[in-house]
Amino acid sequence: MKHRFFINARERKDYEAQAAQGKISAKELEFAEGEDDEIGKTTEGAIKEEKKEAEKKKELVEKAEKGAAAAEAGAEGAAKDGAAKKEGAAKKGEADFVPPELAGPPAPAK
Repeated sequence: MKHRFFINARERKDYEAQAAQGKISAKELEFAEGEDDEIGKTTEGAIKEEKKEAEKKKELVEKAEKGAAAAEAGAEGAAKDGAAKKEGAAKKGEADFVPPELAGPPAPAK
C-alpha cells in the first residue's frame, strides 16, 4: 500500500504544498520511512523540535547539578552542626558532672 491517508482536504493540501517546497523528506515521499517515524514532519519542524528537546535536557541537567550541590552543602552544614552539638554536649556534660561523693543521696523514685 503506497497511499497516504489524510483526515481532511486541508491537511492533504498542506502536505502536498510542503512536499512541493521540499520540506518533506525524500524517504517519506518514497514511502521508505521507518515504522516509528512521524509522517508529515517537516525538516524545519524537526530541527525546532530537536532544539526544544536539547534545551529541556540541558535544563534537567542544570537542575540536577543544582540539586546535587544543594544536597552536598546541606550535608556539610549538617556535619558542622553535628560536630558543634557534640562539642556543646561534651562541654555541658563536663559542667554538669558532679562526682558521686559530692552528689548526695539519690532522688526518690516516683
